[in-house]
Amino acid sequence: MGGIGSAVLGYTADRTGIEHVFHVCSFLPLIGLLAVFLPNIPAAKASTL
Repeated sequence: MGGIGSAVLGYTADRTGIEHVFHVCSFLPLIGLLAVFLPNIPAAKASTL
């Protein structure tokens, strides 16, 4: 995921400028904090056939 993310951010920096990429990256920790509010879904139990 890191390799894909760096490629996307590099492409974006080439197209829009490094300042725009810095602005976008400043919101990435906020997305991580919002993940706390995701619902806790219990794992499905394996069924035996």
